[in-house]
Amino acid sequence: MSVDRADTAARLLSERLRSGDRAVAILAHRESATAAELEPEIRGWLVQRGVRVANDVAPADLGLCLSLGGDGLMMRAARRYPDVPILGVNFGNFGFLTAAEAGEWREALNRLLAGDFHLRVGPTLATTLRRVESGRVEDLGWAVNDVVVHGEIRFVQPSLFIDGQHVNDYPGDGIILSTPAGSTAYCMAAGGPVLLSGVGGFAVVPISCHSPIRVSLIVPEDVEVGIRLEGRHGANLILDGESEQQRAIVPGDIVLMRKGPIAFRQVSFRSFDWFSAFQSKFNYQIRRAGRSPLAGSRELA
Repeated sequence: MSVDRADTAARLLSERLRSGDRAVAILAHRESATAAELEPEIRGWLVQRGVRVANDVAPADLGLCLSLGGDGLMMRAARRYPDVPILGVNFGNFGFLTAAEAGEWREALNRLLAGDFHLRVGPTLATTLRRVESGRVEDLGWAVNDVVVHGEIRFVQPSLFIDGQHVNDYPGDGIILSTPAGSTAYCMAAGGPVLLSGVGGFAVVPISCHSPIRVSLIVPEDVEVGIRLEGRHGANLILDGESEQQRAIVPGDIVLMRKGPIAFRQVSFRSFDWFSAFQSKFNYQIRRAGRSPLAGSRELA
């Protein structure tokens, strides 16, 4: 989406929320006591400003989903309300996809209602599974972050195809196909690239690959990516790391992935510095301050 179109979309969304033409759905993380406590206050704050708040409405009636949690809740919100813009307020430990921290929710919503924001629009992965034994094709929906074939404790052999053409076999722990939004998750942890917002492609990342050719690939977002499980062992097919999105697959099964018809729409603010957020969020994860030594270790005592 161009800058002009994004600005126009932001202004229109702001007007529709203020006028009551579109409603706001609020999702609070079930395991966050802080989010649960603040949810009624945030709801009341919006209602006082003439904004309709409703959790159980059709996506067509929604202008925004307010996600009070972390990155996982934002992905669940995207699947629950397809194509609806999501404003993530971080009540978790990480929250790289979120636009504001928990203590900044008033400022974030004021800026939203004033139209002082923009929408980042990213692709999703529509995924189907073709079963070798029955020939049945299962529509698994779409993923916001990634689609993963993983062998757990088993050595597996996924074979990669691009638009039906064989690329390579990647024997090892499995393989990841990641969107730009998901590239800072399992993709990066497995040694794959980080794709900035706006990059028109997906990352293919082998996991602990036992092959001389183990580099990651960036593929255009208009291709079909196929993964056929070879070898002797089965694997798990997982969408967005969700257990309910997990399927057991066997050798010969084929996973096909394309750019989905649904977009992942994130509310972001112009003051957001992607690189500063990247540095602070990920550097924080490796700081040693506050870590106690291992009991019985003379070296660390």
